[in-house]
Amino acid sequence: MKKRSILISMLVIGVVAALIAAATTATFSDQVTSSSNTFKAGTLYMSVDGACGTRTATAGQYGTDGTTPVGATSGGLDAGPNNPCSLTTAHFTATGMYPGASVNHNYPVVNKGSLNGDLTVTNATVTTDNETACPGATNFTVALTGATQTINAGQTASPVPNVQVTMNQSAGNPCQGVTATVNLNFHLVQSATQPAPTVTIN
Repeated sequence: MKKRSILISMLVIGVVAALIAAATTATFSDQVTSSSNTFKAGTLYMSVDGACGTRTATAGQYGTDGTTPVGATSGGLDAGPNNPCSLTTAHFTATGMYPGASVNHNYPVVNKGSLNGDLTVTNATVTTDNETACPGATNFTVALTGATQTINAGQTASPVPNVQVTMNQSAGNPCQGVTATVNLNFHLVQSATQPAPTVTIN
């Protein structure tokens, strides 16, 4: 029994001595800092029939660098050869319309950003320059195709959005010589499904 007590005491003393030695013994170490890690947001912008419009930063239309609004002197869509884009409003005109006549126009839409986008094209009510004699809403019809679709980053809308404008067969003499106008709104919103962010190890 006495020998067992002595053995236990020696073990305790040994453990305590080892802990004291570990606490007082110097160790080597190394440290590496990973700094300047950057995370850049993607971009979402489009051209419609070769036109980018005249939107500003508050409207969400940014240029190739993701920060400079369209129309700026550098970094915008009009700044480089990789993004040829006229800062105008896309439109088409037709003359010589008559009751029953239709005209149509394709609007190629290109997603020039780095994110996938959902496209929606809508049109306002047709108006004429003589709404009293020839109201646009009752004498003209607008039909859209390809107006709702997803356009992946860097791709062109397929099918190409198309607008068809018809002067209704019921349009009478009061519509002679009038000019009808319709505005189309092309809206691109970030899609729910996106490509995985690109990670580069430098």
